[in-house]
Parts: sequence; C-alpha cells; structure tokens
Amino acid sequence: MKRLSLFLLVLLCFGCSESEVDTFGGIAGTVADEITKEPLAGVKVSLTPGGTSQVTGTEGNFLFDNIDPQEYTLTFTKDDYVSQTQKVSVKAGTASNVQISMEPITPILNVTPKELDFGEETATLAIDITNAGKGTLQWNIDEDIAWLSCSPVSGTTNKESSPVVVTVSRTEMDRGDYNGMIVVTSNGGSQKIPVSMSVESVNLEIEPEELNFGSLTNSIQLTLKNTGSGTLKYTVESSNEWLVLNKESGSVTKTDYLEAIVTREGLSAGKYNATISFSVSGGNVVVPVKMEVAVNEKPTVSVENATDATYNSAVLHGTMVSVGSSKVTKYGFCWSEQPTPTLEDSYSNLGDCTAPTAFESVANDLKSDTKYYFRAYAENNVGIVYSEKELTFTTAGLPTLPSVTSGAVTEITSTTAVAKGNITSLGNVGKVTAYGHVWSKTAEPTLQTGKYTNLGEATEPMAFTSEITGLESHTIYYIRAYATNEKGTAYGEENVFTTAKNDVRLTTSDVTEIVHNAATCGGVIADNGGHTIEERGVCWSTKSAPTVEDNYTVADNDKLSALVSRSTPSSVKTRTEYVTRAEDRFSCRITELAKETNYYVRAYVRTSEGNIFYGNEKQFTTTEEVALPLLTEITVSNIQTTSATVVSKIESDGNSAISECGFCYSKGAAPTVESGTKIACDPSSAELGKNITGLEEGTTYHIRAYAKNAMGVAYSKETEFTTLAVTVPKLSPVVVENVGRTTAYASATIAETGNASITECGFCWATNPYPTIYDNKVPCEVGNSFKTKLQDLPLLTTVYVRAYAINSKGTGYSDDASFTTTDTDIDIWDGVSVATKFGGGMGTERDPIIINSADQLKLLADNVNSGKSTYSGVYLKLDVNVGLGNHPWTPIGTTNNKFLGKFDGNNKTINGLYINTNLPEQGLFGYNGGTISNLTVNGAIAAGGYAGGVSGYNSGTIENSISEVTVTGLGDNIGGICGHNSSIIIFSVNHGTVSGKNNVGGIAGYNDGGIISDSDNQGPISGLNNIGGICGYNVVISRNDLDAAFLFNCQNFGIIDSSSNAGGIVAAIYVQNICMSTTDDTSVIIRISNCFNAALIHGNNSGGICGNILLSGSRRAGVNWHDNYARVYICNCCNNGLTQGVNWGGLVGSVNWELYSKYGSGSFGGGTAYNESMSKLCISSSYWLYDIANNIGSEKSTASGSRYTIENSSWFNHNASGCYLKDSNEDIVTLLNNWVATNSGTATYKRWKYETIDGYACPVLE
Repeated sequence: MKRLSLFLLVLLCFGCSESEVDTFGGIAGTVADEITKEPLAGVKVSLTPGGTSQVTGTEGNFLFDNIDPQEYTLTFTKDDYVSQTQKVSVKAGTASNVQISMEPITPILNVTPKELDFGEETATLAIDITNAGKGTLQWNIDEDIAWLSCSPVSGTTNKESSPVVVTVSRTEMDRGDYNGMIVVTSNGGSQKIPVSMSVESVNLEIEPEELNFGSLTNSIQLTLKNTGSGTLKYTVESSNEWLVLNKESGSVTKTDYLEAIVTREGLSAGKYNATISFSVSGGNVVVPVKMEVAVNEKPTVSVENATDATYNSAVLHGTMVSVGSSKVTKYGFCWSEQPTPTLEDSYSNLGDCTAPTAFESVANDLKSDTKYYFRAYAENNVGIVYSEKELTFTTAGLPTLPSVTSGAVTEITSTTAVAKGNITSLGNVGKVTAYGHVWSKTAEPTLQTGKYTNLGEATEPMAFTSEITGLESHTIYYIRAYATNEKGTAYGEENVFTTAKNDVRLTTSDVTEIVHNAATCGGVIADNGGHTIEERGVCWSTKSAPTVEDNYTVADNDKLSALVSRSTPSSVKTRTEYVTRAEDRFSCRITELAKETNYYVRAYVRTSEGNIFYGNEKQFTTTEEVALPLLTEITVSNIQTTSATVVSKIESDGNSAISECGFCYSKGAAPTVESGTKIACDPSSAELGKNITGLEEGTTYHIRAYAKNAMGVAYSKETEFTTLAVTVPKLSPVVVENVGRTTAYASATIAETGNASITECGFCWATNPYPTIYDNKVPCEVGNSFKTKLQDLPLLTTVYVRAYAINSKGTGYSDDASFTTTDTDIDIWDGVSVATKFGGGMGTERDPIIINSADQLKLLADNVNSGKSTYSGVYLKLDVNVGLGNHPWTPIGTTNNKFLGKFDGNNKTINGLYINTNLPEQGLFGYNGGTISNLTVNGAIAAGGYAGGVSGYNSGTIENSISEVTVTGLGDNIGGICGHNSSIIIFSVNHGTVSGKNNVGGIAGYNDGGIISDSDNQGPISGLNNIGGICGYNVVISRNDLDAAFLFNCQNFGIIDSSSNAGGIVAAIYVQNICMSTTDDTSVIIRISNCFNAALIHGNNSGGICGNILLSGSRRAGVNWHDNYARVYICNCCNNGLTQGVNWGGLVGSVNWELYSKYGSGSFGGGTAYNESMSKLCISSSYWLYDIANNIGSEKSTASGSRYTIENSSWFNHNASGCYLKDSNEDIVTLLNNWVATNSGTATYKRWKYETIDGYACPVLE
C-alpha cells in the first residue's frame, strides 16, 4: 500500500494545471526480489542518456523527474543479483511506471570425488570444491576424526576449483579397518564424503639376534625394526640381575633402539647366560645373551727401539701383548734421563685398549744431545705393568741449516733445461720441508727473487733432479740448488747457462697489385728468434713450395739495420719478448711474369749464420694485359671561405681493379698523392665527389683527381679555384619598441654573415652615439633575426643602441638607433621574450621572489607549465604594473602542473591580458592551487570553458583581487574572477562583462562546495542556463560538510540575463547524495547569508537571491535513502531588484525535487515533495521589494509544512529616505543589522546601510 501511495504522489508531481503545459516527463518504479517478491533496497538505477543514477530505499522505489521526452535505458545493478536493463519511453507531462524483478545470484556446492579410500598404505588424497552456480560460494569443512585432517578447512570459490588436501595418520593405531565422514557445508548446500582406511599387522625384527659380551664388553645396542604398516607397542625384561635394560617398554613405527648393559662386579670368574624377552601383540621375541667373567690378570707389554730421534723428540715403539682380565684403561711409554723410568717421570697416554696391538708414541720436549731411558706400560683394573726390557736413545744436537750441492744443467733448449742437485745433510732435524732449484736472470737467485721448483719433503740425504720450464730463448740464466728445514734455507753453488735461439717465424703477405706481368708480395717477421737478419725477400715459381733456388726478389734492405739491432748479442744477458714493429714488414715488386699464369710465392729471410727460413705459401694468377686508369676533369662548386665541393669520374679502370682513388690538392701546381694533401674516395664507385674542408680563406688551390690500379697511379687534368675571403658581418637597422622608464625592446637582422659563422650577436647601448660592445652589451641567441629586452636604462634619457655580430674576422655593427626613456612604470611585453631569471628574492615570506617585468611573469608560466616547479610554499611578489600588450597569453598552471605558490600582486595591475582559444582553464592563471592576492587584471578572454579573469580553476585561495577582464565563454563554467571554484574566494570584485553558455557568474561560474565571501559583482552577466550575479551554479555532491558552498557578505549590481535559472546571488543550487552524520535540524549544507542584489534579473526561474533550488537523492550516513538531510538556508538577504520571466520570485524563483515550495512571487514550479523526506529549505530574516507600480514582488500564501520554514521574512516598501516592512513598518536596515549583531561568530558579517539608487533608499552592505 505504501508503494502505491508513493507512485500516486509521483503521478501528482507530473500533473499540470489547466493554465500550464508541462514539457517534461518522468520515470518511477519499484524493484523486487524475483524469488521472495520482497522490495529490494540498495539497487543502483542508472539512466541513459542523462548519466544520472539513484539507489532504491527500503521500499525498492526510484524516481527520475523533469527529464526530456524520449526513449531511455535503465540499468539495475546490486551485489549478489543478476544485472538487468529496461528500455522506457517517456512522454511529456506523464510518469512512466516500471516494475523490475531481479534474480538473486545463488551458488551451488559440488565436491569430487564422492568418497575417499586410503587403503593400507596411502597417506594423502584430495577433494575438489567447485561452484556449480553463480556468485561466491562460502564453504567450511567439519572433520572430527582423530586420525584424519583437512587443509584448508574453509574458503570461498567463484568459478575456479578449490582443492582440499586430506591426510590420515596410522601412528599408534591397532590393526584393523577404520571409517569416518567429512562434512562440507556452504551457502550453496552441504555434502558428506565417506572416508575409509586400513592398518596392517605389525612384524618385529631385532638385530643382532644374539648378544655376546665376552669378558670385556659392557654394553650392546639392539635395533628394533617394525616391518608392518602400523605402530608396534612392546614391553621388555631381562632374565638376570647382572643384565640391565635402559627401558621397560616402547613403541616402534619404523625403528627403535634398546641398550643392554652387563655388570660383572661381584661375579665369580666363569661363563654366564641370560635372555631378553619382548612381549608384543601376537607373541613374544626372545634374544639369547652370553657373558664371561675372566680371572683377574694384569696386561702384558713389550718395547722396541726408538726411531727418528731429533734434537727435541723421538718416536717410541711397543706392543700390547695381552690386555689381561679386563679392558686396558691407560697405556703408552715413560722416559727419563735416569734408568728404570715410571709414571712418576715423563709419559704418554694412548687411552683404552681392548685387544693386543702394536703402538707408538712421540716423546716431545726433549733435551738436545741427551741420552734417555724408556719403557712401555699398561694399566687395567687389576694394576699397572711395565715392559720387562728397558731401552735407550740419544737426541741429536741442535738444528743447523741443511747441506746441499748444485749439479750440472743439461738438455738445454730455447725454453727448458734439466738441473741436478744433492742433499748431503738434513741439519740435525727429521726432515727437509722443501728442496729443488731456484733460477733468475740475475746472479745469486733466492726463493724471494727468482723462480723455483719445490720437490716436497726429504727425510734423508738424497740426489734430485728439477725440470726447468718457461724460459726465454737465447737468454742467460743463473741457477742453484736449495734445501729448507726448520732452521732456514741453504743454497748450493751457482751455475750459469744460456737458452738456445728460436727459429725465425715469418708469414707471407697476401699478393696484391696483380697485373699481367707483375705483382706485389712480401712478409712479416713475427719473431727473429734471436738471429741477425741479413737478407729478406720473396721467392716464386710455377710449382708449389718455391725456394731461393727458383726465382726470388730481395726486398729493400734500408731497414735491416733496425732488424740487426733487435738480435741478441752474447754480451746481453736477457732477451725481451719479441714485438712486431713496422720494420719487420717488407714487400717486393715481382716483375717479368707471364700473363694469365698461376704462380706460387713464399717470403724468406737469410740469417748471419747463413740459415734460410721460409713463410707460408700463397698462390696467385696474373691477369690479361692492363693499363693506367683514365679520369675526367674536375668540377669545383659551392666554394666557401674554408671549403669547396669537387667532383670527377673514373672513365676507365685500365682493365684492373681500382685499389685507391680520390683527390690531391696543394697551393702549388701539379699536386700528387705524395706532394699534396690527399682525400680518399670509395674505390668501388666510379663517381668521385668530396666536400673539402679546412681550407684557408681567400687562397688559390690546384687540384687533381687520382686513381690507382695494379699498373700505378693516374691523374686527371689539373683544376684551379680560389676560396672566398671573410669580412665582418653587416646588420639591418635596429627596431626599438615598448619604451618604458628603464626598459625597451630591440630587434635586428643579420644582413650578411661575412662568409663566416656568427659566434655572437646582440645589442650594445650607451648615452652617447656609436656604442660598442665595450659599453653596455646584451648578447642574444645567435640567429638571422634576434631581439631582446634592454634593461636598467637611465630614466628620461636619450639612449643610443646598435646591433652587433661577431665572426672570425671581427665585429660588425648596425647604424645607430636612438630613443628616450619615459616616466611610466608599466613594463610592456613584446609577446615573445622570456626572462632567464627573476628580479631577485629567495622565495621566503620576508624575501619573496620579485617579478618586475612581463617576461619574468612569462618565465613563471613556463616554469610551472613545464613541470619544472609548482612553487609550493614559495612566495612571489609583483613589483611593477605589467603590460602584456594584448599579445596571446598562456595561463600559469594546468591540471597536471598546478600553481601552488603564494602570488602577491602588491596592489599592482596586469594590463593587456589577451586569450583567444577553444581550450579550457583559461585566465591569467590556468589552475591555481596556491594563493593569489592583491591583484588587478584587465584585458579580454575568449575560451572554451573554465575561464575567469584571474584564474580558470581555483582549488586554492583568491583574495583581494579585481577583474576588469571581458570574459567570453564558448562553453560552460565562466566567471569574472574564476571559472570553477572548489576552495576560497574573498574580498574580490568583478567589473568586467561576463558571458557564456551554462554556469556563468560574476565571481565564479561553478562553485563546487567552496566559500565565496565579501565579494561584489559590478558587471553585466549573461548566458543560457544558470546565470548568477555572484555564482552561476552552487553545488554540493556527495559531501559531509556542514557549511559547504557557503556564500556571505556578497553584493550584485550587474544585470543578469539568462534563458533559464537566473539569480542575483546564485542562479542555481543543487544538492545530491549528502551523507550526514547527525540528525540535528541545525545541520546545514548550503548557506547564503547577508547578501544583497540591486540589479535586474531576467530569465525563467529567476529570483532576487536564487533562481532555482534542486535537492536530489540525499541521505544521512548509515540510514535509509528517504531520511534526507539536504539543507539550504537563505538568511539575512535582501533583494532590491526587478525579477522577470516564468517562475520568478522576490527571493527564490523555483524549488524542485524533494522541497515543499519556493518563496517569493511566481508559480511553485513543482513544489511538492515526499512526506518521508527530511530535506529542508529555510528562508529567514530576508526581504524583497514590493513595488506594485513596477510590478515588483507579489504576496504569496503558502501552507505551513514541517520540512521548510519561512521565518521573519516578507516584502517591503521604499521611499527616498528608507525601506519599511509590510504591515509593521519596521525599518529594514535595522532588522538586517539586528541579525548581524546576533549571528556574527565564526563568520564575520558586514553591517548594512542605506544608499540612494534611482531616487530611492536602498539597503546595501557597508
């Protein structure tokens, strides 16, 4: 019944009176659960086209009103439900009814496999949980079985499979079959999975099967193995008291251990038997035990001769003949300088012994050259015995260096040799720790200075041999034997030997320049092997492996002296590694060959000893008959001061490949490749061309092309050319513009470069004619045209300026230009210049960055827009009035690179702002996220949208700023001060004309929850929709602020002209999706307080304070949609202007959606709302002019309601001296100031006074 009543109310909202024709329609409806048929709350309903959406309340209701007649698509979405769409046709004046049922998304549990059988051995299996339905499956597992576990035991599943691992444990379980049940429960059903498992019988094995302790062993460990699959429990006991076990019971899963211990104390000598009995399920296991108690008997030991006696140690030897009746607990040797040593003297202890054995021990810390007596000993529990025999040894004297002799060096090659040596004494020590040979290229080599072999240790005198490797050929070496003991290293006598020479190593070069009767070949000597080379050349034949016995040609021997010096004479003791040099390369011209014949060739060298060495073999074939190349005459072009372009062509290669070609030139006639400068070209191309650089200016050159083939070098006909001469540059007259007090802009052009590159250009000025670069110089970027700003000029003074340019020849100047500086402080911009630095300052509050020119303002814009700096926390200050000269301006700051600094206009003015573009975010600033203050801007802006005289977009603070800018918007959100405000604008005034499409205001076009206070509009404002004196569109969407979109202390004196929604202060107020945290009636979302309009307001839905109010879909946090807390308060406002159009009122033109009425003259404009709504419009202490003669104002009777209030508000009459409330004749200014006195707190409200406007007293703010 409640849903039906709601739908009837919706239809009433769309009904029209006889005098009205409604051009809009609507859509209303409910959403229910398809299964339960109950209303669904929380369903998001989206409308397309239109882009708006709502969320259904507890009754499942939704409503879209005041929409254009056409076909729409509704989309319904909610978690855990299948989304739906519905097409709906809307007709004018009617509301279409839509009933929707939504299918819930239901998950379905599916578990596989349906049962689990672990058998006798398997320990781990798995089940898979899947969702056969829709949505999210939430599942849990109950497995209350002691021997079974699952992982995981809960989870969520959509379409994927969720595996669960199931594990069983057979530990300590008796033999048998076991069964259980796994239960899976979920929001999509439940399922039971039977589980079965078996435990095998146990089987106990014991190792060893019999224990024999003998007469000495006291304990033995038994290993218990369970060969079955379960856990074996057992008890165990011994049959005799002398047999003790370390445990009485236990369990075995795989392996366990038991220790058996015998005690012979108190037992008589003899043999004993016992048993160990294990009791297990299914029977007993018995282990026999044997043990012997021997007759009490001491051990027996003997001693042998000592060995390896040194100056402080000796090795002693003995034998354990018998251990006696029990284990030996201590044995070894004792020694002394006196006969019959005992354990009271020095001794060694080798520990326990259980069987006869030979043993030895080292006696240490002995005196040198001393005789010692020693005996073996042993001890068991019966007593201590010593060996019957006592022996002696004498230590050696103190250690000395070993003695070693050096033998002959034999088998000498160029890199190896064999050296002999002999150790004749170890030096009173037990061993030599290292021995071998050491060698070097210098005399008396040591282990520290030479290379050596290490043949290891030696324990006795011996002869030895070392293999010497890694030697250099034809080199003298010094060598001697060495031996090292603990005392040090001793060396034998020194021998000297010389390694043999190497063979000469050479390679044959490739054969080149092959023609019909000749060819060129040579070789490279890679290593002369220490020989002296007396001759080198090539030998050739028509047969393979040619020698000098065939045909040969000797190479040029001019470089042989260098080769001779590289051999190693006998006086030189060493030969360095051979490095190939240029003189090791040689070539020969082989002549008198037969054409088209195959030849073999090898390089050769002849040494001073008469030996001949050959290189590898090469093969070549002579050609058919060839000639020199032919070339065309050279063409010279593009002659410059230091370069020229030359071109030639090879007309014929002479029937031989071109190996080299190019040009050669000189200042003298007939240049050659040897006498002139040569420039090579690509020999694979017949076309020759080069740009010759590095020439001298004004110089005559002779040039020829050349080409080389196997026959030689050919030249073209000689050509002559002269390079250009360099002169100083020539410049055009200087053009001077925008002359100020201390600045001017100068521009010039380089007419002639003087045949050289310009290295510097700029301007120089002075107060006398003909300034030079030694006066005041201002360099510019090098280019054909250049300009700059002249600064620091003297005030009211004639200044002379010349352009200059510098090349390699010198400095050229333009003619003089003169001008006189003015007394104006306006800095005029040329539209191009960008300063390289600011006028000073560190950017702090006390020392802000100074901007004292337009090009410095341009520098700020470039730095911010390029992302170089946001100037966050940086203070900047405008020091002079700046003229932008109506040049196109790029705003400071963008969406991606916001201005975040603090810009103080210093009460200066920026003149000549000019912007003409289709782009948004236009103004002096494009996007301000910082602070702009104390600034006046004038000029003209035409932009696509989001445009304002001061800033296109403001998310920071704009204060104490004035716009004298004509702002024309081609799009939406256009303002006199800023286009879009989401923060603070205070103490600002607009004098400019502002126009646009939608959302146009004198201060801000679009106010997104921001604060505007103490600001006036003086200019006319016009557009299509939402046109206001202070703000076009005042919006709060999805906010939780108590005073969002707050306007106070604002005045409008500009005419407002709109097609729809026009207001003296605000054109339209829109509140949507407000989530409040309180239900207190004092909660406020949008407040307009202490504001005044004095101008004509024209347009449909026009009001003296606000044109149209729309509250939509607002709700308090945590409660249902219908508990609406959208609030609009209009307090202490006054309208003294005329309102015209359809739905016009003295204060408010139209109220829609969930508000009860508007206040003022005109129709209600859909002023009925849902009874459940808690949205509220409150108009208090506000007044409007009632002038019957001018048809201004009209009393309107309105029934009272709980969700809107009208308090202390009415119309007033006026005359020349004052304004008076209807009926009571109370003074309006007095009433307004009483409210100010009562309500000034957080906000400081201005007081009111009278001013005369058009002959009548009018309330205005002080």
